Amino acid sequence: MNVTEARVVIPRSPQEVYTKAQDIEALAKAMPDVKSIKFLVKEPNHTVVEWVGVTHGRTIRWTEIDLWNPKTLTCVFHQTEGAFDHYEGSWTFRETPQGGTEFIHHLEWELSIPLLGPLLKGVIKRAVQENSDAIAKALAKICETP
Repeated sequence: MNVTEARVVIPRSPQEVYTKAQDIEALAKAMPDVKSIKFLVKEPNHTVVEWVGVTHGRTIRWTEIDLWNPKTLTCVFHQTEGAFDHYEGSWTFRETPQGGTEFIHHLEWELSIPLLGPLLKGVIKRAVQENSDAIAKALAKICETP
């Protein structure tokens, strides 16, 4: 199992950052590799979203369930269908001693590509890490405006 993490400190309160993170449309627009998203379920603490992204010239599609917990300021997610053999993780919003928020994107994933998998393992790991970093950067960007 592969584990990827991205972190960023955002000079806003955890509640503000958590609320901004729930605006998946704005987050997707701030990520250049996201082609489209479509909500299949959109409730305050539960979403099911179809994602279409591009990495290294290849289109990747997946559907994920996001479960938002306003009491713990977390979101746990997992893929229900798509490119990955295994894809699940969490978003955590922690207050920093300076009063900002540390956003942590934690992802556990596995992706098998018959025949070429071992040759592409490093490329795939870099692409997943780049995507995790892009999520953190996009969230910081959308938190710049009130």
